[in-house]
Amino acid sequence: MVAHDEEADALLEEFELREEVKVRDDRTPPSVCCTCGWRWITSLIVVALLSAIGIVVALYGPSSSPPGDDTIGHLGYRLHPEDHVTRPPTTQYFNWTIAAGIRSPDGVEKRVYLVNNEFPGPLIEARSGDRIVIHVHNGLQDEGISLHWHGLRMKSQNSMDGAVGFTQCPITPGTNFTYNFTIGTEEQGTFWWHSHSDVQRADGLWGGLVVHSPNEVDVPPEEYLLMIGDWFHRNQTEVLGWYADASSRGNEPVPDSLLVNGQGRFNCSMAVPARPVACSQVHLRHLKPLIMSGGQRKVRLRVVNTGSVAGLSLRIDGAIIRPLRVDGGFAVKAEATETVGVLYPGERVDLEVEWKEEYAGDRWLTVYMDDENFGYPNPALNPTQSFPIFSSSMKGSSNEAVPQPLGQNEIQVLDSQNVKAATKVSDLPAKAEQTILLYAKVEKLAHMDYAPVGFINHTSWTPQTPPLLAQNRTSWDENQLVPFIGISDSKPKRVDIVINNLDDGAHPFHLHGNSFYVLSSYRNPGRGSWGSYNPYTGEAPPNGLNLEFPVRKDTPDLAAVRSQEPHCPKLPAFSSWNNTQQIAFQPELPFLAFIAIFLVAPSFSATSLDPRDIPIQEALRTCQANRESYTHMGFPGAWKQTMSETPEPTRQASAAPEAPAATRAPAAEAVPAAATTESAASPPAATSGPILDPQHWAQVNEEQAQAEAEGAGDDNADADSTLDPDNASSTASITSSILEYRTIHGRTYHSEQGNAQYWASNDEQQNDLMDLTHHILTLGLGDKLHLAPLKEEKLHQAIDIGTGTGIWAIDFADQYPGAEIIGTDLSPIQPSWVPPNVQFEIEDCTREWTFKSDFADYIHVRWLMGSVRDWDAFFSEAYRVCKPGAWIESHEASCNVSSDDGTVAPNSAMGHWGEFFKEGGKKIGTSFSVVEDGTQRKAMEKAGFINIQEFDFRNPVGTWPTDPVEKRMGGYSKYGLETDSEGFILFMAHTLGWTREEILVYIAQFRREIRSGKHHGYFAQKVVWGQKPETTAA
Repeated sequence: MVAHDEEADALLEEFELREEVKVRDDRTPPSVCCTCGWRWITSLIVVALLSAIGIVVALYGPSSSPPGDDTIGHLGYRLHPEDHVTRPPTTQYFNWTIAAGIRSPDGVEKRVYLVNNEFPGPLIEARSGDRIVIHVHNGLQDEGISLHWHGLRMKSQNSMDGAVGFTQCPITPGTNFTYNFTIGTEEQGTFWWHSHSDVQRADGLWGGLVVHSPNEVDVPPEEYLLMIGDWFHRNQTEVLGWYADASSRGNEPVPDSLLVNGQGRFNCSMAVPARPVACSQVHLRHLKPLIMSGGQRKVRLRVVNTGSVAGLSLRIDGAIIRPLRVDGGFAVKAEATETVGVLYPGERVDLEVEWKEEYAGDRWLTVYMDDENFGYPNPALNPTQSFPIFSSSMKGSSNEAVPQPLGQNEIQVLDSQNVKAATKVSDLPAKAEQTILLYAKVEKLAHMDYAPVGFINHTSWTPQTPPLLAQNRTSWDENQLVPFIGISDSKPKRVDIVINNLDDGAHPFHLHGNSFYVLSSYRNPGRGSWGSYNPYTGEAPPNGLNLEFPVRKDTPDLAAVRSQEPHCPKLPAFSSWNNTQQIAFQPELPFLAFIAIFLVAPSFSATSLDPRDIPIQEALRTCQANRESYTHMGFPGAWKQTMSETPEPTRQASAAPEAPAATRAPAAEAVPAAATTESAASPPAATSGPILDPQHWAQVNEEQAQAEAEGAGDDNADADSTLDPDNASSTASITSSILEYRTIHGRTYHSEQGNAQYWASNDEQQNDLMDLTHHILTLGLGDKLHLAPLKEEKLHQAIDIGTGTGIWAIDFADQYPGAEIIGTDLSPIQPSWVPPNVQFEIEDCTREWTFKSDFADYIHVRWLMGSVRDWDAFFSEAYRVCKPGAWIESHEASCNVSSDDGTVAPNSAMGHWGEFFKEGGKKIGTSFSVVEDGTQRKAMEKAGFINIQEFDFRNPVGTWPTDPVEKRMGGYSKYGLETDSEGFILFMAHTLGWTREEILVYIAQFRREIRSGKHHGYFAQKVVWGQKPETTAA
């Protein structure tokens, strides 16, 4: 039997009742209706009374995990650990409807989010091992929602984490979603839940989550939850719109007020006329006391900072405060004090409050808002506010507390220097097996209209659809910064994370799915000072590393993780503005360098996701079903499925590895220094002869397209298609995509200055490939940034000529933090946020250099072929600028695609690639035969350099090599040439008089040959380094 729909049953029942009444009306005299009327009136009165009671319960009654009837008399949420620590684990069910309504939390009317008509949202009180099932209905009209359970690790339950773009899509309006997860048996402490979609959290979509430990011995007689945070009177969408505009100059919005458990007291007379508000003054008598006056000597306060931007410090009159636990119940040892802080957004702390018996005055909780991120004054804000602890403090308005000024030295600072773990940590490996170095900064860039956007290692995160957890790793787009962590099969591994906050303000960071040990944190003195720390120098940070008693956190001044499952951890900035403006992270970094560690279990892997995982598939189906709504809700283009499958290398410094392998340098020994003689092998002869005309390539294209259509292609036709499936197979589709996407219009080049002409585009497409090329060439050098024998203690000034995007200079600066690096180029395409020992200058290296004589200890030159007309003059200037004993290193490439087995035929498109550059070079008066002619060594010798050495290696095109490193290099090169061949060859072909259509036809054939896998081509690379002679004593 098919079950009836409940709504249909109700309608049927109503219809039957009406029919029954109608029959009675037909049979009963009108006089009887008087009795019926009284019955109906009585029923209506009863219904009205019940409805009134229901409304009162909804507005003032207990939350999801009832705090108890006594909460009606005070503002703090009274907790009941005695109801949870002795019972066995159970399943708790909740039904939440999320909507919006007008409320006046501090006297000012504002649209806020409501859960079952409550603001703030319900409190969940549980114990370790409890299963939580929450049926969520999105009752909003035009907003998606998601809920995150802040601090819970969600072991094997990643799809329940609520992170939009990572583990789920938003719950679209009018739809339902069930969060079903089990709290870990080892998890206990103060958590909270909040929206993880857009900026809804800052408009009140949050609530408390407290997990009691069943092993708790010292259960406090009184325990309360205080959720304290800054508050804006404007809707957060409006606030974000202001901040995201260039006119904000990157200054984070300053809040208007402060709330404790959703209530506050705003002084209506302080409202700014430019932002009028509907305000009803809240008087002291309207406030409830924070806690009951139970006569207990001690009480425990669990405090959560639910704010958006401001850190908080707390002081209680007549009491001593001792921090007990931080974040997810991690026990700490700290000194007792009268003031504790700073607690940043997302952080939690459990405080033991001991009342001073001799204190005779009223007891108040004073909250001090930290102004570190307040870039401008807000006259409406009172940054220091007091709340009565007991009802005795509220006898009259004349008793209202006058907050005392707070000196910086009065605060018990909750950082790694003042707070230690309560017990010694014995399972930390002595050394890290992997180090991840990160730089975080909010930038205002010209190509983004100077709007503030958050970056981490050149990456600005944007959510991807479907969420990352539901996708194959190779489908993650270029906005995902994903450092790869290799997995050991036998034991956990230690991974150090170093975050350098280059901003002039603090950023809290939060790591989803894990917690971590905070080993060290420090800030440079002075507001706005940079605190970059380079872990690759072997030097300890200024405050040292705490490996014995490190504090464990999930939202702090940085991150360390013990991961026990395959999952997709997210590290977002927790400030509402940074999180929305694409900083994907979350520890508290007040201009500091921060070190934390992951302990990664053998099962940890971001790529080992099981496609059969039902919650993952459910999340994927939800995204697919809600595609139209999702795109409508502010995510245009979210369903564009054209991401490259080539993993972008993580942009981070790395320790100097071993020398390049001999298989990658057939003309040299395994150690580059061995290739020091005049007779170092030269690259093979390249294809020569006049360049074939455009009609030839048009005919070849037509013939090959016909052969492919007849099935004449071989098994290798789609070799390496995993690098980019959208570019595989069809020549017609390749050509059409080129004509549609790749055009000459809009491509930019370096401006011509003097004799300087550079043949490659300098737009965003080519800049991305320039960074990829840096990675390729670094691999070719055995993961080294240089081959010259530099001594760190003698390296003070270095110059990078033709720095491009500056990526080599930045990596070099990370490796040598004691040296100052200057990168020069013709175009200002370098980032403005860099390590403090890097700067970039616009300079034409073909003219007289502006550096003084004997200035540099090292000069690095890379890929200037075709740009320098007089190499003798170039190296003569370098010799002048070098100090005695300094080194110069020149890295150049052949423009010819060569092969050792004859698979690159002279009349092939790959064989003719170099002809464009050689013939075009003749037209503009430069040479692209620097490698073939031995120009580097000859010009260095003529300038006076000595101890000249050479190292040759090849850069394959395609994954045909058997050597694993060369295979990786070839895969990246293939991807780069397929992605933007035009950016490399367009200028030179145009110089030779080729039309746009003719160039694209040639490129189509060139791409076909690269993709076929039958042509084992490579570009010869040559590195030459030499030394300026040391001066002799007089």
